[in-house]
Amino acid sequence: MKIVIDTNIVVSAALGSETCEKAIIKSFVEDDTVIEPKIISLELSKFIEKIQSKKYDAEKIKKIDDFFKFFLSMVKIEDPQNILKISPHVPDNFFLSLAYEKKALFLSGDKLALESGKIADIDVMSAGEWIKFKIPSSRT
Repeated sequence: MKIVIDTNIVVSAALGSETCEKAIIKSFVEDDTVIEPKIISLELSKFIEKIQSKKYDAEKIKKIDDFFKFFLSMVKIEDPQNILKISPHVPDNFFLSLAYEKKALFLSGDKLALESGKIADIDVMSAGEWIKFKIPSSRT
């Protein structure tokens, strides 16, 4: 199975969300392929800049940045060939378009992104739904 994970799941996991962390781990341990658009690197970098400007503890910033770097090292970066106008939030369209093109599951914590994906007939789930999802036995 191919999976596209929205930035908000990655950020939430880095900030300590157990649900988002479990969703990411499940994506890697179940022999799935996690693919991400290039924009995720930019979004994660912008998040680091944002917390640096708010004077977060340097050690915490380093841990978050290390988590982001590890995540990016584990995924396949691939941009969609066409950016569809699925969501009014432009960055979501990169993730949704990639999921659409690759027939991948799209994981997000963003209600607008999930609804936009459903309307476009993309397989979408929240982190919590993904954790509870049972892999069909034909995959094992």
